[in-house]
Amino acid sequence: MKRKRWFAVAAVIAALAAALLPVPALVSVLAPRPRINREVFARIEIGMTEKEVEAVLGAPPGDYRTGPGADAAIWVPLSSLAEPPPESVLWVGDNGLIVTERHGGLVCWKEFEDLRSIKQTPFESLLWHYRNGWRMLFGP
Repeated sequence: MKRKRWFAVAAVIAALAAALLPVPALVSVLAPRPRINREVFARIEIGMTEKEVEAVLGAPPGDYRTGPGADAAIWVPLSSLAEPPPESVLWVGDNGLIVTERHGGLVCWKEFEDLRSIKQTPFESLLWHYRNGWRMLFGP
């Protein structure tokens, strides 16, 4: 009888693990994503607060890509040498990367960089979404 009980417990644990396995990938695929593009970037103005920028973009800073993309090379202004240095804030989307620097809580510099997506197989896409969903659920 004990062997049947252990088998039943193992079967329940395996079923739960199998049911929960796709959750991170589903979180990544189904998560709402703000539009990060040049049109929205143009509405960001020097002197805005972070809350105002978030209202324009529709989301807090973060990575909102739906797949892997090439990294961008961002030119850093000389203001980053100021004391204290400004804080860089990033929004990353499929179409581009928006970087703002804040000094005293206000945007003092902004930059948009186009990004290109990277071709991948369906299996690579599934792995990317699984890792991205895991980061969304539990942090980096």
